[in-house]
Amino acid sequence: MGCTMTEEQQQAQEARHALQEAIDRRDNGGESGQGDLAVRTR
Repeated sequence: MGCTMTEEQQQAQEARHALQEAIDRRDNGGESGQGDLAVRTR
């Protein structure tokens, strides 16, 4: 789990994190990030 990942693996992990963040934001759209979501969907 250190810095022994290849660049490709690192990019894949970052993409997964970004995706998870987007999903979390969509799921909690009612509480936080609602203004955010409204701006994004237009």
